[in-house]
Amino acid sequence: MWGLIAGAVFLAWLNEADVRRFDASLKKWRPHARHHTRKEHHYRADLAAHLRKSDKEEECYIIEESGSMKARGDIEVRFVGSEKRIIIELKLNLRTSSELNRLIGQAERSKATQLYIILIDPDPNMLPELDMWKENKDNVTLDVWS
Repeated sequence: MWGLIAGAVFLAWLNEADVRRFDASLKKWRPHARHHTRKEHHYRADLAAHLRKSDKEEECYIIEESGSMKARGDIEVRFVGSEKRIIIELKLNLRTSSELNRLIGQAERSKATQLYIILIDPDPNMLPELDMWKENKDNVTLDVWS
């Protein structure tokens, strides 16, 4: 599911061991059982908690709903001693063109070294446009949970 090419490019930007550990931890995360009362912030908190548990050596900071200037991210990961950063955008029930355009706008403004976009239960009609947008983006990895 995770983009191998994006992961390989990503390895060149940050400390290889840190990245492998982070990427492996992210791959192990699974959204909890979907339920109509679960909101996007529940999934974001679950993912952030999972990443914090996985980072036992405290070599990175995990910040929920980080924001700098006009760029925002659901989760930001900053490695100690590095200016590089990972942004994770998590979107639940992506259904409309305006939501898709907002997501793309957030991604475009992001100053991330690597951007992970995680979609949970999106409308399948939204995916082709998102795939076309990310086609030439080496630093974007898309994961879809339906």
